[in-house]
Amino acid sequence: MLNLTRISPVIPDRQAIYFHKNPVSNRFIVSGRKCTTKTLSRRLLNVFQLVAKTMHTHSKYKCNFSNTKAFWVIKNAEDIRTDITNLNNKGKGSSVYSFDFSRLYTNIPHDLLRDNIKFAVEEAFKVKADMNFIKVNKKSATWAKSKPKNTKVTYLSGTDIYEMLGYLLDNIYVKYRGNLFRQIIGVPMGTDCAPDLANLFLFVFEYKYVMNLISTGDSDMRLLRFVYRYIDDLLILNDNGNFANIYTDIYPNVMELKSTGSSAQHVSFLDMDIKALGNKFKYTLYDKRNDFDFKVISLPNLGGNIPVNQAYGTFYSQIVRIFNANNTADLFIDNIKTLIDKLCKQGFNRRILFVYIDRFIRSYRFKIITKFWKILHSHMFVV
Repeated sequence: MLNLTRISPVIPDRQAIYFHKNPVSNRFIVSGRKCTTKTLSRRLLNVFQLVAKTMHTHSKYKCNFSNTKAFWVIKNAEDIRTDITNLNNKGKGSSVYSFDFSRLYTNIPHDLLRDNIKFAVEEAFKVKADMNFIKVNKKSATWAKSKPKNTKVTYLSGTDIYEMLGYLLDNIYVKYRGNLFRQIIGVPMGTDCAPDLANLFLFVFEYKYVMNLISTGDSDMRLLRFVYRYIDDLLILNDNGNFANIYTDIYPNVMELKSTGSSAQHVSFLDMDIKALGNKFKYTLYDKRNDFDFKVISLPNLGGNIPVNQAYGTFYSQIVRIFNANNTADLFIDNIKTLIDKLCKQGFNRRILFVYIDRFIRSYRFKIITKFWKILHSHMFVV
């Protein structure tokens, strides 16, 4: 006999403990490899990604003449790097702030989630006014005018999407120590569509706020031109602290937002450590593992039984990654020196490492000059 209990928040199947936090904290993680709603969640993932892509294009059009931005969602740091380069060229780097939502996934109220997703889907269908369905397969989704007869492919209307989401939210069950619990607030972090569901949920608040500023002609909308959000992390450039005063007007009180930057001139965001110095931004590679008070084992160790060529190929890929993650030559060189020192302690041959550095310098010569306005030589990387 099942002991079915309604609780909030859900007691998960397991919790991930974050030892690097001070004090040590945990995060609710649910494991469901054979979950019966996985296929449904995967279909919704494709739908939500298409809706987000459509609203991204539409938001750019709506904000085209307003010098602001209504779609803050990013997939990686490339947009940030591009905007920083443009701001630096104009000498307009003034401030940088970062914020983080506390336990985003487990705090989302289902009623607000349903309303926001419905709004986003309806807006997307309005943008694609000549389309009546979304065609969904295992890997993607596309817009469709009509639904063919006798097709085995899934075609969804707006109503179908609401019903699928409703079924998913109404059937989130977790088994823990022999008891069965139903989650009635938030969504499991492990379900396929969770990140995109959270993205659209927050996007609707942001979109409505910016559209209201545009309709009223509020000049504060220009301070939101350089806002970026990666799921539950926010970065804001050049707003002089304005976002800290308005975010309660954007998001509901149940969504707790806290500042994570050390100052208005220094924050860490994704893989970037960003500083506002003078009228320019400087950024270098940020790896949170370096902040831990314990040693983290990473990158190949040639003391093991691994292919040597592939191990050195990893070093080359890291050079490219670090190059993209720095906008000054000095910081780039410092990062490579640190990497060389680490790899040499793990059995790598220093001479061979410098062969790969020479190869990188030759292959990326013009990109290096364009980015750093400087010619690099391998002797600069001597530790």
